[in-house]
Formats: sequence, C-alpha cells, structure tokens
Amino acid sequence: MAQTLVDMGGLPPSMQDAGPNARTPSDGGAGPRLADTRVQRALWVLWPAFLVAAVAEFGFFALVDPQDLRLFGMPIEADRMTVYAAGFFAFWVMCSVAAGLSVYLQRSPWEVNRCTILPEDRPDGCPKKPDAAGCGNC
Repeated sequence: MAQTLVDMGGLPPSMQDAGPNARTPSDGGAGPRLADTRVQRALWVLWPAFLVAAVAEFGFFALVDPQDLRLFGMPIEADRMTVYAAGFFAFWVMCSVAAGLSVYLQRSPWEVNRCTILPEDRPDGCPKKPDAAGCGNC
C-alpha cells in the first residue's frame, strides 16, 4: 500500500520508510529519535564484531593450542574452554572497538544539522522556526 507525502505527516521521501521510530514535524523534529539511533548503532557495532570475533577465534585456535599459551612467561593454568571463552571475548572487544570507532567517526547529516532548540524556543529569524501556519522552512 503506497502512502503519499501527506499520509506520512509531511516527511521527506528519505524518511518515508523510517517506520514507527521516525519523528514527525508534529512531535518536534524530522529525524529519528536519538535513543533509537544509539541502539541501532550499538547493534551495528556489536553484531558484526561478534561474527568477526568468532571467525578470528576459529582461525587463531586452529593454529594455537590453548595449553601452549603463556602469560608473562608463565603457563596459563586454565582448562581449554576457559581459554577459548576468554579468547573469544578478547577478540570481540577488539573488533567492537574498531567497529565502534568507525561508527563514531561516521555521523549522519541529521546529527550534524539537527537543531537542539525546541521549535517554540527558537529565535525570530531562525529558518527552522515554524511560522504562523505551523510550517517551518516549507
């Protein structure tokens, strides 16, 4: 079922498929809710990092026996499963930091250009302040 721009609350075409988390002009903005984008970004970081950590662990422990590992010259006195689990979480943290840095450095246009002032508190002359008809920058 195709919806028109009017049916979508006046959202631009790029936001029409944003789903229930999209903000409309009636609730104070045209971008996604900040909390929703943070959850999305956390998932964008953690899920691929999980997959890469699994592959890295398989590759690493295919070549290295956990009983042969040493920490500061001392043999690790833990069973194999504990070393496998610790290795997986270490790989996951390293991959999460790398992916998190990439997501942190990539900011969306909405985040760069969003106005942090509520529409009714914006100064006169602000292009994003709604006019008497309730339309700001239309």
